[in-house]
Amino acid sequence: MRRIRTRAAAAVPVVVAGFLVAACGGSSGAPSNVSEAEVSQALGIQGNEVNGCYALPLTSAQEIETYESAGDTVATNDSGTVGVKTFANASTQTDQACVSYFTDLLNKNF
Repeated sequence: MRRIRTRAAAAVPVVVAGFLVAACGGSSGAPSNVSEAEVSQALGIQGNEVNGCYALPLTSAQEIETYESAGDTVATNDSGTVGVKTFANASTQTDQACVSYFTDLLNKNF
């Protein structure tokens, strides 16, 4: 029994790390056919900011759901497969304006 407990105890950090990566928006779920770099390029995101809005590319429906469930502001394409977590530079933009801006771009490009 001691040997089984040792293996199980060793597996716990690996399992916990997997859950943390998924919860933090790491790659999870079905692979997307688009990369974060492709989303950034298509939306003109350089240094995570464009048009007074900050954005973090999301490339799977599961990533999108994770951020939405956490209460983050998310813009997606109509199919919900590509998106960005977004928030505004409060001095120049509003969160809703950022969502509208990125939703339009996502639907044109994806």
